Amino acid sequence: MTKTGLLKSDYLAQTFFNFSDPLFYVLWALPFLITYLVIWQFPKWLSVPAFKKEVEYETEKRRIEIIEQRKLEEENIRKLDVVAEKTKKEKKISQIDPKIVWNEEFKQFKNSRIYRKFNLLVDSIYKHSGNVVEKDVYDNVSFEIPKDILVYSHTNDLINLDKIKNKIELTEKGKFFVKLFSLETEKNVTSLAL
Repeated sequence: MTKTGLLKSDYLAQTFFNFSDPLFYVLWALPFLITYLVIWQFPKWLSVPAFKKEVEYETEKRRIEIIEQRKLEEENIRKLDVVAEKTKKEKKISQIDPKIVWNEEFKQFKNSRIYRKFNLLVDSIYKHSGNVVEKDVYDNVSFEIPKDILVYSHTNDLINLDKIKNKIELTEKGKFFVKLFSLETEKNVTSLAL
């Protein structure tokens, strides 16, 4: 080399492998020290405390979630208690006078789509002797109660269904419904006439 006057191998030996220079030891030890710090010490100083904080954060989130879930469960239990108390009162009232409960059921029934077809059930009882299906002399169906009305009426205890004779008969509740239905129909006819 022209600047230092040394051969290349001598220059490299003097610059990088000079055992008498303290910088040599520093430069050789520095990579080992940095590697040791990065692999063994930094995780202790940074990762472990960060992990602890993350676990604390997750634990706090879970604790808040459990508290809110308990509040919700307590609210649901309170609502269920209110509903149970209301049901008990309604049951007592229905035992005393079932017409009160039937009246509420009729109000809900008025809002159903079956209410508009309920006259077919009434016709079956009072015009067709309770027959579900009636056929003419040529064996053609002249009258039939639609299945949806039949199902609703039977499952809500408005009628007793005799499957053998294919006839229906009104229960006390059914008679009450027919009475209210007739009053409603009469009211509608009267209002239309005016």
